[in-house]
Amino acid sequence: MTEGAATAYRRDHPDAELHLLGGGHWLFETHLDEALPLVRDFLARLGAPT
Repeated sequence: MTEGAATAYRRDHPDAELHLLGGGHWLFETHLDEALPLVRDFLARLGAPT
């Protein structure tokens, strides 16, 4: 989602995590080194195998 949409979502859900990486639809193609640890951390907190 766009930065504006993400910040609007955050206003409605203030406890939500928000990471603005600027990757768009191809996040893992353009920002893998930044995004992958965030996804793994999120999954680990859910108790999912990583």
